[in-house]
Amino acid sequence: MWRQLIPEYITYNETGIRNSAWQQYHIKKINGQERNIISMLTPYELTYLYYCTKQRYSGEGMIIDLGPYYGLTTYSLARGLVNNENVKANPNGQIYSFDIFLRYDFFCIHNYYVNTIFPDYLDVISDYISYITVCPGDLLSMNWNEGVIEILFIDIAKSWELNDHVVKIFFPFLIPGKSVIIQQDYVYFDQYWIHIVMEMFKDYFELEEYIFGASAIFKNVKALPESIINFNLRQMYSVNDLIRLHIAAIDKAPPSVKEVMKCGHAKFLFDIGRVHEAKEYLETVQTNIMSDDIITDFHAIAESN
Repeated sequence: MWRQLIPEYITYNETGIRNSAWQQYHIKKINGQERNIISMLTPYELTYLYYCTKQRYSGEGMIIDLGPYYGLTTYSLARGLVNNENVKANPNGQIYSFDIFLRYDFFCIHNYYVNTIFPDYLDVISDYISYITVCPGDLLSMNWNEGVIEILFIDIAKSWELNDHVVKIFFPFLIPGKSVIIQQDYVYFDQYWIHIVMEMFKDYFELEEYIFGASAIFKNVKALPESIINFNLRQMYSVNDLIRLHIAAIDKAPPSVKEVMKCGHAKFLFDIGRVHEAKEYLETVQTNIMSDDIITDFHAIAESN
């Protein structure tokens, strides 16, 4: 159903977003002005976020937006919430948006600059600001105590430490049988620890679908153990056990997704000093394995990774 909402190239639809070029978007503000925004998310991923708050959201828990950068994810979540006919949008900040709000080289995300993008973010979300609680700063210094979470969008798990912190402070508040997690960096080589975490918690989540770009959608189906408040993935498992979990995650992925995740495994091996193994493993990646469904066809991502 959500696929019917995907915005056409050049034109607007109910999502309020126009895709003008690769990673280039426009939104139309309430005052009629257009705003140009960059985002690494695809139109498919942004549409799913809009659909998630418009159609799936019941109002039982909070909506968490981790890593919005310039704010197009926040905009999509907020617009969907406001257009949800079954839930009265709360003008006291139903969406909690976390980011450090520093500009970085868009094509080399580890090279941070000191100038802030916070004013740009506020401009992008300005039409819906009353529905959003903005939380600027370093997530590693923050906690969560605002109640249960119904939608958890994660585009901030860029390190082992951030990934651990997300699990520790947000996962305990998920609602079994209802909460949805969007792992935006799942079908990507550089955050392979996400694969490991979701494989570790395979009995607690149901993988619903993959969405072109890099996203995997999970539904929480079972209450997580209380022990995750002390979660530290690399202290819990040996390197060999982490490798085993990662291989298990790769083995169950569909063909097009699997090749991208294999790039991640090569990166994992490289990062732990097994350079020769990493090179040999990377050579097994096939970039010509395609899917008949454009939304689940990641062969171009495998090639770029």
